[in-house]
Amino acid sequence: MDTAALKELYRTELLDNVLPFWETNALDTTYGGFTDFLDRAGVPLSTDKGGWVQGRGVWVFSTVYRLLDKSDRWLRAAKIGAGFIQEKLIGPDGRAWFELTREGKPLVMRRYLFTEMFAAMGLAEYGYIAGDKNAVNKARELYAAIDRHHGTLPEKIQPETRKFRSHSHTMMLINLCQVLCDVDPDNAIQYTDRIDK
Repeated sequence: MDTAALKELYRTELLDNVLPFWETNALDTTYGGFTDFLDRAGVPLSTDKGGWVQGRGVWVFSTVYRLLDKSDRWLRAAKIGAGFIQEKLIGPDGRAWFELTREGKPLVMRRYLFTEMFAAMGLAEYGYIAGDKNAVNKARELYAAIDRHHGTLPEKIQPETRKFRSHSHTMMLINLCQVLCDVDPDNAIQYTDRIDK
């Protein structure tokens, strides 16, 4: 299969199958955000909501809207998710909940900062496509919270037993900084310097 055919295959699969599945089955128009514990038919196995999926969902729908298909349905899905992040996902001291009830009551806070990074990426991308400065500002606040908490949370692995240097935090922070460079060009030098560091 040639490159053009593959591109069309992936585009069709994304726009006609993957995103409609999530839009139809996961988008919570009552409480906001995305329900993500679904079986293959889209039936919820639990109504709890994972924090990672909230940020990732907003980022995916926003990025598809910006780069592939300016359909109001993708913008609407991103807006519903972004509202849930801003109203429910962000908890004490700028941390984000790892898991919440369907209504948005907090359940679990983790000792790592990935939920905050995914939420910041989603809000930044959404803020950019929607012209929502509050969402971009909230993404900047999450970025600052990540900096505040980095290195202060308990280790996942016992450092006395074995020293590890995880690359996942660095990888995600580079990804977040790149998104922020794109949507917050006035501060791009700050993000680029962070990537280089």
